[in-house]
Amino acid sequence: MNNYEKTQLFKFAVIAATALTLIFNWLAASGVIGSPTGEISSKYPTKITPAKYAFSIWALIYAGLISFSLYQAMIKNSPKLTKIRLLYVASCFLNATWLYLWGTERLFLTIPVILILLLCLAVINAELKEVQDLAEFWFLKFPFSIYFGWVTVATIANITITISAFDLDIISASIAGPFLIMLATILAIVICIKLKNYFYPLPIAWGLTAIAVNQGAENTGIIVSSVIGVIICLFTSMSFVLKMPSMKNSL
Repeated sequence: MNNYEKTQLFKFAVIAATALTLIFNWLAASGVIGSPTGEISSKYPTKITPAKYAFSIWALIYAGLISFSLYQAMIKNSPKLTKIRLLYVASCFLNATWLYLWGTERLFLTIPVILILLLCLAVINAELKEVQDLAEFWFLKFPFSIYFGWVTVATIANITITISAFDLDIISASIAGPFLIMLATILAIVICIKLKNYFYPLPIAWGLTAIAVNQGAENTGIIVSSVIGVIICLFTSMSFVLKMPSMKNSL
């Protein structure tokens, strides 16, 4: 198989992987595969479980992944795409695997899966640190930045829900909650600066806002730390943008 045939094969694999992920997501959400995804989160409430509306961000993420899939199929030669296609297909497989394990309440097994998914997205975003034009900016950097940011939030929530489900009192919830929120905030700052990725903090801010909303007036510590985290995430993102001489020079 020559390079052209390999490229075409991977282009098709990306589109197929996206389609299968969307189908699997629908099956999981509708309860065909185990319990509906949202029911598991509600079944094991934690101090840092986001309000249900927060999960609507998946519509934006999947729209971005569809756009990426179509875009990469139309590009003839791109070393950047060559590097990330296989990782992307792997991320789709991990996404679908996680949905199955979550729906069937194999919660301990979801942790390594989501951590590997997070790693795949981290590598993809590292490859997309520098983009060449607006097309790469919107069809590559934007969707994977939002995806990476939200999976960061989901990973933290996944771990805390698993701990809650098995009644593992590893650390007091009043301490663990603010600590994990602080961890997410620090990651937002580091990734934004290191990868020149000012989109990454935004889904984290979205998730922290939903965590605060979900607490109502029950936990002042979580609410205060979430609000501080949101402010820092938004400030980091905006300050990074303002330091750039122009959009053109930032690409």
